[in-house]
Amino acid sequence: QLYMGFPEGLGEPPKVLRGFVRTTEIQPGRSTDIVFPLFERDLQIYNANASKWETPEGKFGVFVGASSRDIRFTSAFAVCESTPSFDLSQ
Repeated sequence: QLYMGFPEGLGEPPKVLRGFVRTTEIQPGRSTDIVFPLFERDLQIYNANASKWETPEGKFGVFVGASSRDIRFTSAFAVCESTPSFDLSQ
């Protein structure tokens, strides 16, 4: 299961389920690759005052595990307004 943690101060739960993949049991000492596709909406929250979905800026947590209480991998990334864009057509 893939859970996202939204930036602090937004009133969102600490972990929000954003993906689920059923796998066979992975034996101790073994590994496997699992892909969780994420879409823009997965990073958004609904702003009732503006009546629209918005992507907040800040640090997002990423949690992967068998359940929300059995997290086995964590990471983080940031969403910033000043994300650079590149023109690759030249």
